[in-house]
Amino acid sequence: MPMVCPKCQGVFENNLECPNCRVGLIFRARRSAEKAKVEVSPSSAQFLQTPVSRLIYGSVVGIGLVFGLLQIFASISQLFPQLSPNVRLSVFYGLQTIAIMTGGVLGGIGHRSGIWFGLGIGCCCGLLTFLAFSSGQFAALIGPFSSDLLGQANNGELTIAGQWRLFLVPLIHVVFGLIGGFVGGLLWQPPPNLAMPVLVEPKKDNEPKMNLETAAAASLFGTQVQVQREPLSWGRILFGIAVAVYGAGFAPADIRDFLVTFSGGELRIRTTQQNEATLGAIFVLSIFVGGTIAGAGTRVGLRQGLAVGIASLAVVVPLHTQSDLSSFLPLMVIGVPVLGALGGLFGSNLLPPPPPPKPTLGAVD
Repeated sequence: MPMVCPKCQGVFENNLECPNCRVGLIFRARRSAEKAKVEVSPSSAQFLQTPVSRLIYGSVVGIGLVFGLLQIFASISQLFPQLSPNVRLSVFYGLQTIAIMTGGVLGGIGHRSGIWFGLGIGCCCGLLTFLAFSSGQFAALIGPFSSDLLGQANNGELTIAGQWRLFLVPLIHVVFGLIGGFVGGLLWQPPPNLAMPVLVEPKKDNEPKMNLETAAAASLFGTQVQVQREPLSWGRILFGIAVAVYGAGFAPADIRDFLVTFSGGELRIRTTQQNEATLGAIFVLSIFVGGTIAGAGTRVGLRQGLAVGIASLAVVVPLHTQSDLSSFLPLMVIGVPVLGALGGLFGSNLLPPPPPPKPTLGAVD
């Protein structure tokens, strides 16, 4: 079959390389076929495969199932008066596990980064559910499962057992959302990416040029042809550091006060443990979001996020030597770089860089 040189537009048969330009030949595309090509506008089906839409419908399904399943059990709980409190609490966690895993599976279907979509869905659902349960507006929904979660002791404040049981809710959402995303990406796998050999131009005049046959043979027998390491994007890193340092170092108390004010008094912080838990959640989310910003749109998200974590650590730790989180300084030293790296890895998988432009086929009459 005739093949075309992309440089000189020459047509050759039984060759893989142009004898004049020394570049690989490509199959020709007739102009009539190019004229018949119709541009297809993005459809709603394509939008549903974007990372943002996966997070949205996975979180909506997860949150909807959480409150739906809890409401169903609360309405029929009178039929099972013999259930012990431990069994009711297990049902409370188990129904949420089923709901979040379903949302994670939907978010991870047909995507190689399904586990990271499940993690994002678990974080969103866990945060929203924790805020909803701690506001006290769903007492009728929680009551059939555990009275400790309603703050009926200590003048309306949560008991220590109730606090820990409530703090387990976002953790369960994150863990089982991640598992659901992994299961969705594992059971419904996308088509595999075929690694094609890349022709590399010689860097020096005396360096032999790799032709198509050599590149194909190197790819076939597993020989490493050339690996170009993507450099760090310092603009993204600086922006991620700014977000992480501001949220985790300078403004956690301001963000807490804003959330309390924005909730109209529904979010109430009465105890020292609740205050530390709220500030800690803001701290963790700030570092994670900073790493996510640095890793988004790159192929080296892990390194980008790790750079954010290490740089933020040098600023955040001195700021918290006299704060309400001073007792967690040893944990910060270990956790900040890890959170930054995980955020960068999450960002690079959630928002990967655009694919390289496809080569233009030569056209002949």
